[in-house]
Amino acid sequence: MAKIYISDELLALFLEGKTTVEESAAILAAAKDNLDIRYTIETALEDDMFWNTGVSENPAKSVCKLYEMRSQEHPILRLAASSETNDCVVRCEQYVLEVFDKETQYEKLLHDARQHDWLRKDGTPLYNIGRLLEMAQLSVARRLDGTLELLRRDLEGGCSVIVALNAERLKTASPGTEAVANHAVVVLCVNASEGLVEIFDPQSTSECDIYPFDEFLRAWECSENFWVSIVERGVRPYVPHPEDVEHIKLDEDIMPIADMLAENAHEIWAVGRQKEAKGDSVKLDKDPYMKPFGELSEEDRVSDYTTALNTIKLLYKLGFKITWEQRLLVQYVPNTRKAGEPYVPKPISADDVVLPEDVVQLTEYIAENVHEDWSKDRIEKGWTYAPVTDKDKRESADLVPYCELLDSEKEYDRKMAMNTLKVLYKLGYRIEKVTNFK
Repeated sequence: MAKIYISDELLALFLEGKTTVEESAAILAAAKDNLDIRYTIETALEDDMFWNTGVSENPAKSVCKLYEMRSQEHPILRLAASSETNDCVVRCEQYVLEVFDKETQYEKLLHDARQHDWLRKDGTPLYNIGRLLEMAQLSVARRLDGTLELLRRDLEGGCSVIVALNAERLKTASPGTEAVANHAVVVLCVNASEGLVEIFDPQSTSECDIYPFDEFLRAWECSENFWVSIVERGVRPYVPHPEDVEHIKLDEDIMPIADMLAENAHEIWAVGRQKEAKGDSVKLDKDPYMKPFGELSEEDRVSDYTTALNTIKLLYKLGFKITWEQRLLVQYVPNTRKAGEPYVPKPISADDVVLPEDVVQLTEYIAENVHEDWSKDRIEKGWTYAPVTDKDKRESADLVPYCELLDSEKEYDRKMAMNTLKVLYKLGYRIEKVTNFK
């Protein structure tokens, strides 16, 4: 399809149902990354602006299936739930635990998965695949855009691999249901010479099943080639892979929020640091970060700003949007001090804010992505891992996969991520899930 410039006039014609199928498809495709176009279309759909006539009379309607901005379009939000009990992920993780000689009592695994809300009534979200393995002290990496070559390398390097795919597509090229990720299997072998993939399928009665490359790929592509690599801790070098949100464009009035959120995140960190120090003023005085946000180095301020901004962008990528409610609950004032005055952190209190359940369910994923984002930034700036953090040497004890962090560090990331979103409410904004289009 030739590239079509999306002008205001063309968008208006689209909403009136006067664009061609090609023009409509181009507009819907552009809306995936352009929030202005997206919101215009969403408002039109919500207001029934062009749903009141027959589909055949409106070209825009005939291609609305191309409108792929629903939250469930992001593969990691899909549910692996193709079996009657929706426990395919638990079965896969049990299989992997046996490979690593870990405890594998099914009933306990099932209980733990349900207790932590990893296994829900309708299945396991893909971003929760591997949580039981993390509890067993294994190193777990979740990735999109996998290839058979990457799977083969990991398997030969001693890793186990779980992939998300479409169960029906393993059986037929033309499944009767929507071709989305709905199942998990363990990849046992990638035989490049014979073009075959061997898997453990929790739904199968066989110990293993073998598929030609094309059949396996046909099913795997439904998850954007989502895969989970598992290995003993410390075996492989840590390479952060945060969500790619570079292409997400935010509205002009959203951008300044990141400045406020970044500073407030620093204030929250400082309060936590004071509690850890338990009144040890000498220890606090030696900490180079214990100062107002405005006194930090430009590098540190930019790093915090980018983290806050990317957290907002991640929400958009996961199918949410931020709207202004015009009901400011708190006035934000930068924390400053006069020369010689002690630093007194003053974060915005947001403990009374209740986030939407859709957002709360993503707590672990958002916190993990914040860590991945932070780690990637640090490594790009020359930081390396060391058992003891030393800012002067650019060494950090936290440059490890999220699953290998101390529980206290994980909890810090969770609180920081959720508080960042709660403060949005205090500043007069709301987080809303984008309308689902069927």
